[in-house]
Amino acid sequence: MSAPAGRIRFRRQWGISPRTRYQLGRCDAMASAIRAMPLHPDDRRRLRESSLARGARAIASLQDDRPGMPGGSDELAEDCAVAMQRLHDRVHVAGEGEDNPLIDADTLLGAHLLLAGGPDDPRGWGAGGYRTRRCATPEGAPDAAEVPTLVGELIAWLGRELAEGGRDSRFGRAVVRALASHAHILAISPFRGGNRAAAALIEGYVLAAARCPTVASHVLPELYLRAKEEYAGALDRCRRDRSLTSFVEYGVAGLAGGVRKVMAEMADASLRSNWRCLIRERLAAGVSRKRSVLARRRQLILALPLDGALGLDEMMGLNTGVAEPYADLSRRTLRRDLAFLRDAGLVVEREGGWSANTAALRPGTAAR
Repeated sequence: MSAPAGRIRFRRQWGISPRTRYQLGRCDAMASAIRAMPLHPDDRRRLRESSLARGARAIASLQDDRPGMPGGSDELAEDCAVAMQRLHDRVHVAGEGEDNPLIDADTLLGAHLLLAGGPDDPRGWGAGGYRTRRCATPEGAPDAAEVPTLVGELIAWLGRELAEGGRDSRFGRAVVRALASHAHILAISPFRGGNRAAAALIEGYVLAAARCPTVASHVLPELYLRAKEEYAGALDRCRRDRSLTSFVEYGVAGLAGGVRKVMAEMADASLRSNWRCLIRERLAAGVSRKRSVLARRRQLILALPLDGALGLDEMMGLNTGVAEPYADLSRRTLRRDLAFLRDAGLVVEREGGWSANTAALRPGTAAR
């Protein structure tokens, strides 16, 4: 694989191991499954916002690792969140065509301007402009005069590499592009400050342009933050070996594991979302003498865990929303409410107590 000219040189040929290629395929399949997963819009929006916020906090912490500030400044996290949202909005407006540019100089400089806190540059990072001095780290960083040329060559190179075709999917190629962007931006270190944040931000932008689900925006930043020594070691090997292979394999493995967890969380959220819809549907079809009775029964079924069985005493203490209505009522009333929910197909009585009848969510399953 060829690479930008100047001090940033990598081997012309490099490889992806069969294991990494398999993980790229799994990432692609899981990303498609997440996008297709049925979920209430409010739940999907909540998960997206949570992921973006987690990603912003992780990027801020990764950048701001000065003694006494292990969690990163709140202000930096807020600026990271704004920058992430702007880049995701740009992807959304541009659409999802193959011909959309992944990054350009204006995107990189604009993202850095936001990370630096705006034109006033409160962090002293040279907001939205390339550095004018030599930097000490990383080892072998190019002179400031080379930076604009190297950034231009990097952008052109990323547009040529992993072109359409080959054995990897579009998503798989984008993952490699994203990781290559991260490693190269750090190697060039184009800014006076904020290079780690800029590299992570652009990496996320490249993934978003390839339709990596927004709910997974936190996966790679949290991977880097969780094991900083491993992250630094992967970058050092990348520079020492003059090959992207080690960093790509490290990033792909972390992304695959993180997306797998996100998919499990999404599946759980989808189950709970569909369960709430079923509850509304079944209770709306039932007949109750009083609105307060219906509200009490709804509170009970919503509080019931989706796995395991509970006895009557355990149900009474599920939460205050359940405990308060039943505090002055008899166990007979609780049994009557459970019988009503059983007849509605929402609970089943087992040897260990009562449990949520989530089997009713399966197509063609009758109420039990």
